[in-house]
Amino acid sequence: EGSSGAPAATLVFDLVSLPRVRAPLARIQTSAKRYELKTIEVKVINPFPSDTELTVQLLPEPAEPLPEPRPPSNQKGRRQPKPKPKPKSSKEQAAKEKAAQEEAAMFKQFPDPFGCDRARMKLKFGQTDVLKVTYMPWTEGTTHCTVLLTSAQHGQFCYEITGEATP
Repeated sequence: EGSSGAPAATLVFDLVSLPRVRAPLARIQTSAKRYELKTIEVKVINPFPSDTELTVQLLPEPAEPLPEPRPPSNQKGRRQPKPKPKPKSSKEQAAKEKAAQEEAAMFKQFPDPFGCDRARMKLKFGQTDVLKVTYMPWTEGTTHCTVLLTSAQHGQFCYEITGEATP
């Protein structure tokens, strides 16, 4: 006799990597003088289980949010509770907002210091290829770039570049 139950259903899932925080596969640091063009070779490794075509994006931000600097603690033993922050006056808040707007406006005057030689790349399973990223700082200071590589089939991964511009 055969079974009278309903036929079993097969569930199939297509999982895609979409992280909330981008943890870079590698962090690259470089430095250059202002208006000096520098080429950075990023070795891209296909971490996916099959051949893939990747879309390359350069994002002008660090891969992960930068940690807030912690003041050094000289105390040992039991920690004291943190004092409650004092409410800032409206003048202090307005000055802080104005400074942030001026800084953002300054960076809008100049093009992004990072560029890339291509917008797409194909990698076979386990293959490594070199992506050439150019860095030409327009202003002094530190700038960040996230090289985001996205596969329509598998998800995304990234590399982080930190550039230090000197006079």
